Amino acid sequence: LQLHSGFRLGEILNSYRDIESWEARRDKKNSSSYWYFNKDTKYWHLQIEDFKGRSGNVPINHKVRTWVKPRNLEVEPTKLDSKGKPLYWDVQLIDVCRTMFRDSPFLFSSPNKNSHRERPYSMTYYGTIFKNIMVSQGNGCNGWEGHGVSRSHDLRSYFISFQINDGMELQDLAQITRHSPTTLWKYYLRQSDKTQVKRQEGFDRNSIFQMSNDDEEV
Repeated sequence: LQLHSGFRLGEILNSYRDIESWEARRDKKNSSSYWYFNKDTKYWHLQIEDFKGRSGNVPINHKVRTWVKPRNLEVEPTKLDSKGKPLYWDVQLIDVCRTMFRDSPFLFSSPNKNSHRERPYSMTYYGTIFKNIMVSQGNGCNGWEGHGVSRSHDLRSYFISFQINDGMELQDLAQITRHSPTTLWKYYLRQSDKTQVKRQEGFDRNSIFQMSNDDEEV
């Protein structure tokens, strides 16, 4: 989810399962987020309220493909073979999460159901697991530290940098990431080599065109 939509870790791990759980929360002063499904668009949405002074609504339509019929989910097969037998199913990622994690007020419920039955997955615990699997050196590690990833928040930074390099408008990116355009410019846009080269090439083409016109006039 961080790679797909650039979420902050807290926006995800502390997200409420549905609006009913969110409305029944005890702490109504601090920032929060909750999931809801839009029947018209067929998208899951994460409604984010007052994270670092900014709110947002992010639609998620990321899907996971399975060649085994999903359990506890009513979903039509994506493709059939020549005999009409299902080949695979594409399932909404959030539906997968709702099935994987036990029922609680939070979508990503704590694995400790005895002492933390109604609490979310710990950010500290998740951060430790992420580091051990993805970036710590040693046997079985995926070695992402070699690609500039040392913590899960770097995935958000990667998402933002990728979208800038791909040409997304700053105003749109600011809405999706809950960053101000000023912050995007200060910390991401000016550090994007690819974007700077693209901008410079535009300047160079304009300069060549202008010089050519000047020569013709002479």
